Amino acid sequence: MYFSGLLKFVNKLKVIFYQLHPYEVPYKPRVSRDEVRKSFKAFDPLPSSIKSSTDSARSLLQELNTLRVNTVLLKTREAKAVAELKHFLEHSFGNVYDLDYYSGNYQLKTTMNYLCFAVISFIKLFYYFKNGLLFPFGHPIQR
Repeated sequence: MYFSGLLKFVNKLKVIFYQLHPYEVPYKPRVSRDEVRKSFKAFDPLPSSIKSSTDSARSLLQELNTLRVNTVLLKTREAKAVAELKHFLEHSFGNVYDLDYYSGNYQLKTTMNYLCFAVISFIKLFYYFKNGLLFPFGHPIQR
């Protein structure tokens, strides 16, 4: 069979994800209130917890790569799901900027990291508005 344990791996990934990220439990599909009350914990910003999450993502990625899923035999959506799994694990469970221990970006604090990326994009957005809207750096034609 060309799935070679992929379904078991996905179920294992779900369990490990919600163990490492208990603050995400309320967003889990078909979760009961009792399960949320039992397993929810606030976000833990300690470097040790970020390191364990990053290390788990990397070990799961290695495990996914050793499964040797033959993507040629998969349907298009199945191959896309495998590619998304790899991308999700390569980026520390989808947390590109804040929760990758080895990049060190977690040390900038979440709000600082948000401001670094969001404010610059917001300023660029104002700059590229035209037709009488506010230009924070002066109108480009008048320069």
